[in-house]
Amino acid sequence: MKLCEKLYELRRAAGLSQEELAEKLSVSRQAVSKWENGAAQPELSKLVELSRLYGVSVDELLSLEEAEKAETGPDAPADTTAPAQPPSGASAPKKTLRRKLILGTAAACLALAVGLALYNNHRVKQLEWQVGSLQSQIMSVQSSLSSQIAGISSSVRDAMEESATLTAQFDYNAKKFDLKDYTCTVAFSLQPKAVQDDLAISLRLRSLAPGGDTTAVELVRDEYDVYRGEAVLSMNDNGFEATAAYDIGGERRLETIRDLPGFADEALPKLYEDLSFGYVLSRSYSGSDIRCSIKGWEDEDHRTANLYLGAYDAAVKSARLDYLVDGKSAAQSTLRFMEVDDERSAVQWWISDIPDESTAGVYSIYGAEGVEFGLPYGAELRVVFHAELTDGTRLSAMLTREIMPSANNSADGESESTAMPVILTED
Repeated sequence: MKLCEKLYELRRAAGLSQEELAEKLSVSRQAVSKWENGAAQPELSKLVELSRLYGVSVDELLSLEEAEKAETGPDAPADTTAPAQPPSGASAPKKTLRRKLILGTAAACLALAVGLALYNNHRVKQLEWQVGSLQSQIMSVQSSLSSQIAGISSSVRDAMEESATLTAQFDYNAKKFDLKDYTCTVAFSLQPKAVQDDLAISLRLRSLAPGGDTTAVELVRDEYDVYRGEAVLSMNDNGFEATAAYDIGGERRLETIRDLPGFADEALPKLYEDLSFGYVLSRSYSGSDIRCSIKGWEDEDHRTANLYLGAYDAAVKSARLDYLVDGKSAAQSTLRFMEVDDERSAVQWWISDIPDESTAGVYSIYGAEGVEFGLPYGAELRVVFHAELTDGTRLSAMLTREIMPSANNSADGESESTAMPVILTED
């Protein structure tokens, strides 16, 4: 019996109309009608509800049990062409076979899924490594390109700056120093990149010292197309800013050349390192005054300072220390000098910051003669260095200044020492 016929018979046997069945199954009457005339089949869920409603199994509803009984029943016709059936104990039921097939298929699918997962994981790691390698190569290429671009930019910038400048070469030379007026005569030479008949060049030298002024220098072209000129500059420790003014056909262009030194280091005589008053400076206190005792030198190789003469061409004739008490000379001690090219200087320490230390004009000082003098409490003590050159020039510099205590063994005095190097001036 077909499903549509069985549904019709079971509904009639249950005494239900199509409308009542449709209401129980929550479907339309038309759906029930289509089931019973074979135009449609109910869904599996509706078949389950129908089997419960009619009290039959789904297999019986679908006529599956009847088909099995018809095939295995005693009245079934024998198939004379079929081979002999194996014993009933050797064949498994169809449901068991179907279950095994399903389990085998599921196991195969699971193994395939695991294999695919492992393969995909391996491929993902390979791709990650390849991506990391590519990123590293890209970063290396970017770094190399950045360096090349920076180098090209720097070269282009230098080339543009070089092409924009008007000056090919600039130089200067300190010719003469005047330590009384504290000035220096400097000669300048400037060679332009291009020379024209109407080209005029001048220099502007602005002092970098506080409150410094500006000096103008007109340059004159010589037979070699080099512009030359001289200027008397006030020496300082800060230097000068040099600017060239190019006048061509009524138009002026300014170009900063470079900063110049203040020339004081090259010109001024200086004492380098500490100039001691001897090996021992001792004081003794009594009820009336303070006695100062300075022991003279004992080792002629003991160097106590270095004297640099700077712009002076003359040699040192003599030198001394003058001890002034309240402005009056209380004692004097003679100093000894030796030029630095003496053989003993090879084993002595040397001052690296002395300008042109390889030239003449640098002297080593080897100590002072011993002296002894007294001064009252509260008095001012000054120690002054004096040097006389072979041309008659006299140089001096104050080394230290002290105020003695106002009472016996009191500590209310004060002292002041000049910072090294000490700059000497003419008397």
